[in-house]
Amino acid sequence: MRWASWASRRPSGCEDGRHGLSILGESLARAGKALARGFRLSYDYLGMVLVGSSLYFVVGLAPAIVTLTAALQVPSLLTLLPFLGTVVFLTLPGFTALLAVSRQLVEGEEVPALRGLWRAFRTHFVKAAGLAGAECLILLILVADLLFFLQAGSPVVRALAGMWVWLLIFALTVTIWAPAVMVWLGKGVWYALRQSALIVLDNLVVTWIVVAVLAVLGIVSTVLGAPLLLLFGGMSAFLVTAAMEAILDRYRSLQADGKAGEQR
Repeated sequence: MRWASWASRRPSGCEDGRHGLSILGESLARAGKALARGFRLSYDYLGMVLVGSSLYFVVGLAPAIVTLTAALQVPSLLTLLPFLGTVVFLTLPGFTALLAVSRQLVEGEEVPALRGLWRAFRTHFVKAAGLAGAECLILLILVADLLFFLQAGSPVVRALAGMWVWLLIFALTVTIWAPAVMVWLGKGVWYALRQSALIVLDNLVVTWIVVAVLAVLGIVSTVLGAPLLLLFGGMSAFLVTAAMEAILDRYRSLQADGKAGEQR
C-alpha cells in the first residue's frame, strides 16, 4: 500500500482559523469513534481479551515488571540486560501477537484463542523482536544523551536537555504505532518506525488521546490489580487496533479524494 505520501498531505487553507478548528473537531471525532469501537470490540470479544490478557501478563508483563524492579533497585548493566531481553523477546512480541489476533477478529476471521495467539506470536516474533531491539536502542541513546546534557557544566548545553525530553516523548509515542503498522502492512522494522513517526506527526490529537487512555487504563489496572491480569493487554490491543483502522481509513479516503480531483 502506498500511503506514506498521504500523511504529508494537508488540505488547502489550513492557515484559516475556522478550518483549523474544523480539523481539530474531525480529529477529536475520529479519536472518539476509534476509542468507542475499541471498547466495543473488547466487550464483544471478552473471552479473547481475558485469555490474551492473562497469557500476556504471565509471558510479557510480569517478567518485565520483575526485571525492571530489579534494575531500578540495583542500577547496573547486569540488571538492565535482563529487562531489555525481556522486552525484546517477550513483552513486545507478545503485544504484537495480541494486535495480530485483534486485527483478524476485526476483519471477521474466526481465531481460536490459544492456537491463534501462539500462531501470531510465532509469525511475528522475528520482526517484533527486531523492532523492540531497535526501539530500545533508540530510547537508550536518547536517555544517555539527556543525562549527559543534564550533567553538563555549561548552561547552554543543559538547555538542550529540554529538546531531548521532547524527542524522548516523541520516540515513546512512536513505539505505540510501530507494532500495529508492522501487523497491518506486513513491512519490516525500519519501515514500521518511519511510518509510525509520520502517523504521530500527522495524527497528534488521535495519538495523544490514545496515549492518555492507555495510560489511564494502565494506572487503573495497576491500582486494582485484577484488571492488569485479566483486561489490560487485550483491551490495549483492541484500542490500538481500532485507532490504527481509523487512521488507515483516513489515508485511504485522502487517496481516493486525490484521485477524484486528478480525474476532474
